Amino acid sequence: MIRHSYFRCKSVVSRRKCQGQGIRMSTATVDAATPRYDTIESRKAYFENIYKSLGLQSMDDWYKVTSVEVLKFGEGPLKLYNRSFSKALEDTYKDHTWAPWRFREGGTNRKRLWNEPHKPREFLEALRKEMGWKSLEDLYKLNKRTISSRGASLLLRQAKNSIARLLQSAYPEHEWIPWKFPHIGPSTWSDDQNVRKFFEYCQKELKLESFEDWYQVKGTKIASLGGRSLLVRKFKNSLPLALKSAFPEHEWLEWKFRITPMGWWKDPKNQK
Repeated sequence: MIRHSYFRCKSVVSRRKCQGQGIRMSTATVDAATPRYDTIESRKAYFENIYKSLGLQSMDDWYKVTSVEVLKFGEGPLKLYNRSFSKALEDTYKDHTWAPWRFREGGTNRKRLWNEPHKPREFLEALRKEMGWKSLEDLYKLNKRTISSRGASLLLRQAKNSIARLLQSAYPEHEWIPWKFPHIGPSTWSDDQNVRKFFEYCQKELKLESFEDWYQVKGTKIASLGGRSLLVRKFKNSLPLALKSAFPEHEWLEWKFRITPMGWWKDPKNQK
């Protein structure tokens, strides 16, 4: 006598075992026993069950949910998205604007997020909107705490903790000025071309018409324009030494500066 079962033998191994026991299965019932998630309807049913079970009140509440909490309801459609529930949500609810960096996912899923070329710029554009920054120039105000507090600490680490490097990568079409950032890396001033560009920038900002006008400029003014670290680290806080390095083609007269380089008057040659 052949027995029929519509509730057993869900796996291939079990089906073989059942066949050996003379149990015949309904193919349609086997397919129904293992839900498919290749349709939006099936994925929505999966997430709506979690949504209700966790007592979520809005779509933004998904950002508070961890991968561990989701997996308690079964892997479901996540297996189609490398176990990333944020990716599954984005693909299921395409009409909602998601901020994937706000999800509480870590590990390889977070790394994959920032490896997508458009994601860093997408994050920065969302941040600009949140902060009310209308111009790219406003991004010079950006600090590491603001980035990390919004779930993008890994993105910053990938940029070697350099906001300048991050922005240059996200907006390559924009000319970023290194000394306008709050923190200037030491490598910036090791390039002599950057030193000259900085003083050309100062010349324009201060409306200096000739090299002679530099003699009346204070070092504090240069520092306020972003050159504090340059003067201190590279030129011993001496504006004359910095200008001689930036514009070697001009013959500078140290005694005409408001403050001469330290020890300059001690040299007998300079006393003649």
